[in-house]
Amino acid sequence: MIIKILSLAGACFLAFNTIAGIAAERSPAFADEFELGRFDPSGSLYYKNNREQSAGKVEFQSRDVRFGKGALSLSIRQFCPSDDEDCSERAEVWMRKQTHAPYEEPIWYGFSIKLPAPVPTAKHRFVMAQWKRKILVGAKTPYSPFLALRLNKGKFVFTVETDKLDVHPIGNGSRTDGCLTGETWVLDREEDKQTRALISKQANMEWKDWRHFNGCTDEIKAVQHTKGLPRATDGWTDFAFFVQTGPTGNGRIEIFANGKHATTITGKIGHRGNGLGDNQYFKFGPYRAGRSDNWTVIYDRFRRGPRCIDVTDVQTCATRKLN
Repeated sequence: MIIKILSLAGACFLAFNTIAGIAAERSPAFADEFELGRFDPSGSLYYKNNREQSAGKVEFQSRDVRFGKGALSLSIRQFCPSDDEDCSERAEVWMRKQTHAPYEEPIWYGFSIKLPAPVPTAKHRFVMAQWKRKILVGAKTPYSPFLALRLNKGKFVFTVETDKLDVHPIGNGSRTDGCLTGETWVLDREEDKQTRALISKQANMEWKDWRHFNGCTDEIKAVQHTKGLPRATDGWTDFAFFVQTGPTGNGRIEIFANGKHATTITGKIGHRGNGLGDNQYFKFGPYRAGRSDNWTVIYDRFRRGPRCIDVTDVQTCATRKLN
């Protein structure tokens, strides 16, 4: 439940305002509780109809909910050959273009998520939420999401993507077994001129268990405030996020899970370059390469806004470690 206690909420917001560089004018707040049996017209969400999305199914249901009486189930069936890594199966919900925020504007997001059994455990591409910069028609670089919630062999992980960073290879010298203190595990993607960092993971997962890594960087720093993210198999998880991209080094992301401040990420976050637009956008729902089975993810209480209290409760907002 969103609890608006103005005095405490105002104090928390002002404190965070100092470190995040929040502008005077911000994109407005939106929410969808998934209670209407359809997308709330005031909530800015819609299901995008295209070839990839034809593998998906949208269901507003009341069988399994986190808040209120309704939740949104998004499912995908086999559409691609199971060995085709370049073919996509999606059931993603998008925000309408008129609600997209400027790319480097600091902004808050929140949603609840549940993965019904069986949770996929294959070594495969499974994405459940992603934040991206607008890519213009004709762009030659396949820019990846600057922040994404993924499954790593059945476990929650978050990744950050940016332009190619200075990466130290793992396997020799002082990094024979892994990264040094203060460094972050990364996948250096030479062909795409991008670097993907593992910035938050499930508590029962070792850093080196990430299926994609080949180096370390100190240009992105991830500070863990808890032992790790909740387990993907443990039912509903309530996520909240503060997001501010910064391709030149002033980026900052805060991740909250089930009322606890989980991770702070700072440094180079996001992309610059040709073929990119001025805005960021967010979409959520199951996305994978071809598989032979069905996969369902349930979402509830989507929120976006300029303040922490627009997307989660005051108690969670008060847990922030402003380091």
